[in-house]
Amino acid sequence: MAPWPTGFVGFDLETTGTDPAADRIVSAACVRMRDGVRESVRNWLVDPGIPIPASASAVHGITDERVRHEGMPSALAVPQIVDELHGAWARGDAVVIYNASFDFPLIVNEAQRHATTVNLDGLILDPLVLWRHFERYRPGKRRLSDAVEAFGVELVDAHDATADATAAVEVMQALLTWQELREQPVDQLMNLQQQWHREWAESFQAWGQTRGLDFSDVRLTWPL
Repeated sequence: MAPWPTGFVGFDLETTGTDPAADRIVSAACVRMRDGVRESVRNWLVDPGIPIPASASAVHGITDERVRHEGMPSALAVPQIVDELHGAWARGDAVVIYNASFDFPLIVNEAQRHATTVNLDGLILDPLVLWRHFERYRPGKRRLSDAVEAFGVELVDAHDATADATAAVEVMQALLTWQELREQPVDQLMNLQQQWHREWAESFQAWGQTRGLDFSDVRLTWPL
């Protein structure tokens, strides 16, 4: 069985909205950690080239004025972000993305807009998918803010890409203390996470139907 990686790169995006197909990046971070120690950080403030809705600015605090004066054009930033992900996989690091079914399709779509490609050539670990699977009957929400509380992780500045990327890795490291997860075959984890995400999404949709709620917009696929 393949060994678990020892390096983890937390990846997080702050965006113009919640649609991975249409929305754009306004900030991004890649945080590399090994043995619980943060080794390197790369972050980007990005001018998305479209207006940032007030509702999005209210979440992450990034405004049109700020990205116009301080941000890097999306056409320059996106290839750098893609290169950072490729570098992580080339080193054998796992890329940790909390709710990868949002952030990963979004960076893939952004890359396509700027004539580049994300080559998924390594392991993505999604603490949200893993937490849902291994504690499926735990009540309550599963936002990153809920995860840090549940696992005793410090999150100083929620919705800051660097802080969220760091917290995602720390939650992942807490999950890796669970023997049930450690026993999973690493070389099959991408397929397993796809399966576990779909099982959760289908169950969630079915639960909604029994209550007259429409959850058809819940993505069945992971990470794309």
